Amino acid sequence: MAELLRSSDIFIDLSVYQAFGRTGLEAMASGCAVVLPQRGGTSEYAVDKQNALLVDTTKDETCFEGLDNLVADHKLRNELIANGIRTSSKYSIRRAAISELLAFKYTIQNRTVSENAFTRVDNKQDRFFNENGAITYRVISVILYSEFDKQITIEQVKELRNKLSEEDEIIIVSKSDEELTSLLGSSSLYKNIKIANIDESSDLSSKLNKAIEIANNPYLLFLEAETVLPKNFFKKILKFFDNKKAAAVAPLINSEVGSQNLRTHLKEELKNTDVELINSQLETQFNEIIVKTEIVSLKCVTVRKESFNRVAKLNSYKTEQFVASDFFWRLRSHGLAIGVCLDTYVQVKESPSNKNHSSRKDDEKVFIERLKYFYGSKNIPSPKKIFGNDINFSSTFFHNEETSLIPKSRKDTPVNAEPVTLILLSYNNKTYLEECLVSIANETNIPYELLIVDNASDKETVTFLHEYEATNPFTTVIYNEENLGFPKGINQAIKEVKTRQFVIMNNDIVVTNNWLTKLVGVANTRSDIGIVGPISNIVSGAQLDKSAKYTTVNAMYSYAEEVSKKSKGEVLEFPRVAFLCTLIKREVIDKIGGLDERFTPGNFEDDDFCLRAQLAGYKTVIAKDVFIHHYGSKSFTADGLDKYQQRLDTNRKIFSDKWGADPDEIWLKGKQIKGRGITYPINESIFKEAFARALNHSEDNELNLALLEAERAIEHFDNSDRKGFENIAKDDVINLTANLALQIGDYEKAQNYFQTELELNPNSGRACLGLAETFFVAELFHEAKTMYEWAIKNGENRKGILDKLAIVNKKLSLDAKDNNLDLSSEESFPTLEEAEELINNSDLDGALEILNKLLRQSPSSTEVLNDLAVVKIMQNQIEDALGFIRKVIELDPKNEIALENLKYIETHVTP
Repeated sequence: MAELLRSSDIFIDLSVYQAFGRTGLEAMASGCAVVLPQRGGTSEYAVDKQNALLVDTTKDETCFEGLDNLVADHKLRNELIANGIRTSSKYSIRRAAISELLAFKYTIQNRTVSENAFTRVDNKQDRFFNENGAITYRVISVILYSEFDKQITIEQVKELRNKLSEEDEIIIVSKSDEELTSLLGSSSLYKNIKIANIDESSDLSSKLNKAIEIANNPYLLFLEAETVLPKNFFKKILKFFDNKKAAAVAPLINSEVGSQNLRTHLKEELKNTDVELINSQLETQFNEIIVKTEIVSLKCVTVRKESFNRVAKLNSYKTEQFVASDFFWRLRSHGLAIGVCLDTYVQVKESPSNKNHSSRKDDEKVFIERLKYFYGSKNIPSPKKIFGNDINFSSTFFHNEETSLIPKSRKDTPVNAEPVTLILLSYNNKTYLEECLVSIANETNIPYELLIVDNASDKETVTFLHEYEATNPFTTVIYNEENLGFPKGINQAIKEVKTRQFVIMNNDIVVTNNWLTKLVGVANTRSDIGIVGPISNIVSGAQLDKSAKYTTVNAMYSYAEEVSKKSKGEVLEFPRVAFLCTLIKREVIDKIGGLDERFTPGNFEDDDFCLRAQLAGYKTVIAKDVFIHHYGSKSFTADGLDKYQQRLDTNRKIFSDKWGADPDEIWLKGKQIKGRGITYPINESIFKEAFARALNHSEDNELNLALLEAERAIEHFDNSDRKGFENIAKDDVINLTANLALQIGDYEKAQNYFQTELELNPNSGRACLGLAETFFVAELFHEAKTMYEWAIKNGENRKGILDKLAIVNKKLSLDAKDNNLDLSSEESFPTLEEAEELINNSDLDGALEILNKLLRQSPSSTEVLNDLAVVKIMQNQIEDALGFIRKVIELDPKNEIALENLKYIETHVTP
């Protein structure tokens, strides 16, 4: 049954009534969009149009309508699947059994059970507590560590067990001890308890990492023994994890400095030291208030376990202060938040180990070295900037807060502390994708945001992505209904990038230690470096590492470490890098746009982008100390190597047609390239993007591509943002499209678009002229004659069209001046030449009258608009002149006359 559900897209239950409807949950867990009855128990977990479609199963028409909507609406289907997976993850047979068991216990003991004590979790939240504050769904692993005696540990365990549910676990950080094991095993009270068998000579970090490894639950409470917790501690702390960015939450403590210090927040002096009374006082003053902070103590802090996906583990230190300092500094560098819960207080007794000054001094040296590596040896900020308070360090490496964090050289490999966006394109191959994501989580040591574009993968991959997105903060997945290919998929993601740097990644790579730190470090060394790539085992060109001969993953990581040491700081300037893992500065996109989509589905778009970047003045470089593993174009070769080679050959020709030479001829043989534009516009507004591309392709005489984009601009004219393009009318875009079709020779399409323009503007002389030209080249001379006559009637250039009308009349064996609209009696329509002659004679009012008349007939004529701008400049009406100039630049961004007029205003006109 499970296999059948996993292979299905939609699950339908048309029962009239369900007591609970477990099958709906099972279908959600299997990645199905579900249609369920709106009556009965399904309402306990299903919310209409959020994680399910709820229908009235007594009415056939509503069932059919719901199913039709779900089949047709791919976006809704994906939303239901993603939210369904989240919902199903909150339910299990084990959890249900524990809830039942707790209910029986409370009933047997004649305790009063509150109304909500054992109801199922609300769909809008993922926590549930019984009336004593025991956690039922948001389960926790308590990591108890101390150097105190066994009896204190036993007492602490007993106290914790009274506050925890049976699903929660306690992990005691201790060496294996028969006496301790015997004490814990002697009572049924001590269930779900583990002992992290540690070497007592190891440092604190190693001991805690051992406990983290064996923890099963999603939240970890690090707790020093002999800490006194209030009775509702877990309920109060865990509620703050509703925020996905919250990585760690700690209470107020009696022995800490900074924002965790109890006395910092109280308005009045403490009158007693009773934990429950202090908590009552705090709840009155700070109910459900949490403050963001830089560092908290490990003596009592709850951490979301998935945070370790970002920072891997606790770094090696002997003292609690530096374990905490390093760990929380790294969490924050990944963009995660740390909070102090102001309505919760615990009492901690100081451990003797914290007074070991020798260990503290050793730890400080290690920590300083890590800060030097991150910021650069001369750029370490003050402790206050890093931790939020003036921690007393003896080191002289700290400098004032104003010290720049921007690196001065490659030597120290310092990096920008800003996050970097990682763009990962996904198409099937879940196994490779998962391995890639794991390597990113484990090997990335600076802040990053993950943006995955899925190109209509198989169900297994999509289900995995929904689960991954639901459980990983700072991860966004875009789900496409069809495979858009590599260039379009990447452009789709680039539009969403808000960071100054981003990385384009394949889904079949494995990154290695500090890969991103080093790529960013290279990019920051020079302002003219725009693109940075690594070396790899499978890649073309100078990035190929021919010495990579490893056979296992572990051997690969070891080899990468050797490369990092051997080639530390080495950078090779090379004209092209392959986009299997490439860092790009956002400013490059601002200048040259995105990947050229003519190369869809992929190959040679990276060569094209690198060439355009170089023409814009940027350098492309390879960081030779960054090695990544590449499995080798798994998505592209999925259809076989022959088809892959055909695509390579096809796209090589497309590249050659565009630039006049292939990459090898350009970069290895020095062949001259075609003179052409270097920008490929991308924009969140589809209209702006398509219209700009149409103009660019027209200028480069790529008329077929221009036509495709012009048609896309028409399609999205009414439903896209057109800010900055308000002066472009819809009939302007239609006229451009019609003329492109005419030039290509698609006369049927040209006729349709000119007719559409005429419907929008019945007096359009240019639409009539366009139809006339279309009919003429199609040898439909009677139709051409009629439209030439109407073009003259509606104000187009009389003399030029009369000449064309005479040619048509000759084709029809008619008199040269023959017409059906009595055009000989029509008043002669003024021409642009007449207006320009009046301007030369300084008759500005006369010129203005003619130009305004011409503009009414041809609102997008750049010649008329430029002359109007000149007249307004001569009349010193600068704002009006600028209005006409802006419209010309919107229509033709490279119009030389408009740009000269604008320059004249900037240099000669006093504001």
